Amino acid sequence: MIRRSAAAASAVLAVTAMMVSSTGSASAAETLPDGTVLVSHEDDGSTVTLQTGQQLRVSLRPDRAEEGVTWKWSAPSSSNSSVLQQLDGAGGAEVSTATLRGLEPGTAVVGAEEGCEADPGSGISCPCIAITWKITVNVE
Repeated sequence: MIRRSAAAASAVLAVTAMMVSSTGSASAAETLPDGTVLVSHEDDGSTVTLQTGQQLRVSLRPDRAEEGVTWKWSAPSSSNSSVLQQLDGAGGAEVSTATLRGLEPGTAVVGAEEGCEADPGSGISCPCIAITWKITVNVE
């Protein structure tokens, strides 16, 4: 009886592992028909798996609104350009984007920071904080 339970538990774990591996991602990232993986603010802290040559598109929008200040994301960037090459990137108040491509097997972290800018003439000072966003990218 114990052997059957252990075997059944092992089978469930194996199927679960296959399901996670086959999705290519531990996040809710969307994959476009051309293979590009899209990630956004909701994917913060997740892990995404890309194949060599596959692209990753990051799109971040400020999630706070306060009178007299503007919150802006920096351009998302890769921690390891030999694994994950940055093709483009721009930060801003409306949207911050980047496109990256998996070059060779390895791991990189893609990150960005959201900071506050006081609007001219508002008389408001921004707090000295930066909100971070990051994902781990495994290239196979």
